[in-house]
Amino acid sequence: MNKLTRFSIVAMLSLQSSIYTERKPTKGLVQEQRNAPEQLEIQVVEVNKLGKSRSECREYSFLIFCKGYDEEFSIAITAIVQKALKSSSNTKVGDTIMIEYTHKNNYNPPPGARPIPVLAKGKKYPAYLSKEGNKFAPTLGYWSFRDAKPLVK
Repeated sequence: MNKLTRFSIVAMLSLQSSIYTERKPTKGLVQEQRNAPEQLEIQVVEVNKLGKSRSECREYSFLIFCKGYDEEFSIAITAIVQKALKSSSNTKVGDTIMIEYTHKNNYNPPPGARPIPVLAKGKKYPAYLSKEGNKFAPTLGYWSFRDAKPLVK
C-alpha cells in the first residue's frame, strides 16, 4: 500500500469518526454556557410528559412497531430556582419557573448529538435557558442541563 492510499484511508476514517461522534464539551461550549441569557440552578418540582405513548405501538412477540420512526414528547417542567448566577429576565432565588421543550426518543438513534434529557422530579440541575414569553426553553440542547466546565481539560 503506497503512502497516498494510506493517507486517504486515515483521512476518511478520521473524518467519519468526527462526523459520527457526539459533541464533546470544549472551551467553546463552556463559553456558550456562559453566554446563555439565564444561568440558573433549579430543583425540579413537577414533570409532565405529553405525546405519543408506548400504548400506540403494536407488539408482535418480541418486536415492537410504532407509528413513525421516532417518538416525540412535549416536556413541561415546573422548577424552583435554587441559584441565579445570571438572569436577563430578573429571575430570583425561590421563583417558580416553567420550562418547556421537546424530547425526541429515537429507537435506532443515529450517531451524533443526544436529545435533551427528561429531568427527574426532586433533583437539582444547572440550567442554561432562554426566556420565551412567560416560559423558559433550553438553549444548548443536551448540554442545557449539564455543566461542561468540569469536563473540559
